[in-house]
Amino acid sequence: MTFVQKALRGTNIPLRGSGDSATCTTLEFKARNLDRLAGISILFTANLADHLVYDHDNNRLLIYHFNSFLTEHLTPSNVFDETFLRETQQTLSLIFPCWDADTTAYLNQLKKGNNIDVDSLLGNVTLMPRRFYSSDFEFYGVRLEDLRDALNSKQPFSIRQLWFDRRNRQAWCTLWVAVVVFILTIIFGVISSVTSIMQVKIALKMADGQGH
Repeated sequence: MTFVQKALRGTNIPLRGSGDSATCTTLEFKARNLDRLAGISILFTANLADHLVYDHDNNRLLIYHFNSFLTEHLTPSNVFDETFLRETQQTLSLIFPCWDADTTAYLNQLKKGNNIDVDSLLGNVTLMPRRFYSSDFEFYGVRLEDLRDALNSKQPFSIRQLWFDRRNRQAWCTLWVAVVVFILTIIFGVISSVTSIMQVKIALKMADGQGH
């Protein structure tokens, strides 16, 4: 067992799960979506063993952000497992996809209060399939499952979150079609009421004019 494996086993989340594997999608793990859908904030850490640990009490996700360090140590050693380092970089690509302009803007926003290297974090070009299994991750599968469960347990409570929560596209479309129909009904109702009032006023004026 390597140093890293021992360190990971020393955290409150086990290295491996019970054997069950959750089906995941890449979009739900984007940092921006974690914030928009569940209010999960990012806390950058210098402790590699804490990478991808979800803090339930404070609703935040710990991220090891020294990607350049991971790249420099991509050689077999007794301290770092090369597979582990590459998997760590893969999870960084999952949280901060380099192809996503929204992620770049979000990272630049986070940079204001943190000493992070945005270019390094976006330097990963690992592409993930749209759907994957948590068991694909030897070291971080359980942590991804924990994060996914936390995300799914959060229900949108604001108009902003309802707009961005498109995990169930059919339900999202049904909701917003209903909202549009409701708004249009109100608008046409107001227009109809105003038209009726104007017609009554015109009729009264005409009746008044005929009376003289």
